[in-house]
Amino acid sequence: MNRIWIMMVFALSAFCLNAQQHATYNQKGDEALQQKDYTSARMWYGEGIGYCDIYSIEKLTDIWLEDENMRPSMRNLMTRCLKCLNDKAELNDTTAIKLLVVYHAKGIATPNSDTIAEHWQNKYEELTNPYAIYANNLIAKKPKEPMSFFAGYTYSTEMPVGLTFGGLQEKAGWYVRVRSDLSFRTTDYACKLENDASAIVDPDNNKTYQALDMSNKKTSFAGTAGFIYKFTDWLYASVGVGYGERNLLSPFTMTDNTSGAKEFIWCNNQTYSSKGAVGELDLTLRFNYVYVSVGGHTVNFDYVDLNAGIGLFF
Repeated sequence: MNRIWIMMVFALSAFCLNAQQHATYNQKGDEALQQKDYTSARMWYGEGIGYCDIYSIEKLTDIWLEDENMRPSMRNLMTRCLKCLNDKAELNDTTAIKLLVVYHAKGIATPNSDTIAEHWQNKYEELTNPYAIYANNLIAKKPKEPMSFFAGYTYSTEMPVGLTFGGLQEKAGWYVRVRSDLSFRTTDYACKLENDASAIVDPDNNKTYQALDMSNKKTSFAGTAGFIYKFTDWLYASVGVGYGERNLLSPFTMTDNTSGAKEFIWCNNQTYSSKGAVGELDLTLRFNYVYVSVGGHTVNFDYVDLNAGIGLFF
C-alpha cells in the first residue's frame, strides 16, 4: 500500500514539474516577445515544440509572420511545427486546424496552396459549426426552378411580322422564331444587274424584255432557333441561327417578237437577293411579366436588318 502511495506522489510530482516547466518556457518567451527580442522568444518557444505545445506553435507562427528577418533561422523549427499541427488535426484539434489554414495560405514550411487551405477552412467550419454544413447541403439540394415560357411579337423593316416562343429555366433557355413580310410572290424569271441596268437571265430569244422604271418589291422570310441567357432578373441576351431568304423583285415588260403581245412580269433580281444562313443577336429587358427586345439579324452577311419586339412571360 505504501508503494502505491509513493508511486502516486512521484507521478503527481513529475506532472507538476512538467507543467511548471511548460509554463516556464512559455512565460520566458512571452517576456522576450514583449521586448521585441524575437531571437530569445524563438529559443524559449522552441522548447515547447518537443511537446507539440499549441501555445508555443501559435507564438512561433506570430514571429514568422511579423519579422521576415527571423525566417531563415526558423525554417527547421516551422517544419516541426507543421508536423505537430498535422498530428493534432487528425484528432480534430480546431486550433491546430485553424493554424493549418494559415500555414498553407501563407506557404509556411510548405508550398503555398489555396486549395489545401480551403480544405482545412471547411474542416474548421464543419467542426465549429456543423449546422452550417447541414444548411449548405440543404441549399445545394434545393429543387430546380420550374421552366417559365415566353411568347411575343417581333418587328423589323424587312420582315414586319414575327413570332417568338421560348422557355427559360434558372439562368439559361431556348427560343424559336419565325418572321416574314407576308408577301408570297413567286416568279419563274430571274434577272441581274449588267452595265448599270437590269437584264433577264437566260432570256427567250423570241421575246424582248424591257426593265420598267417602277418600284421594286420584296419578299422575305426567316426561321431561327437559339440560346438565351439570363444575366440579371431584368437583363437577358440571346443568339440564334437558322435559314432565311430576301428576294428583290424587279418589274419588266415582256414582248412577243412574233405577235407583238406584251406581258407584265416580275423577275427575281439576283444582284440584290440573298438566301442561306441567318444569324441574329438580341438584348431583352424584362419588367415583371412583360419584356421588350432590340437586336438585329443578317442573311449570309449580305445585309443587316434591325428588329424590336414585345412579349409576355408566363
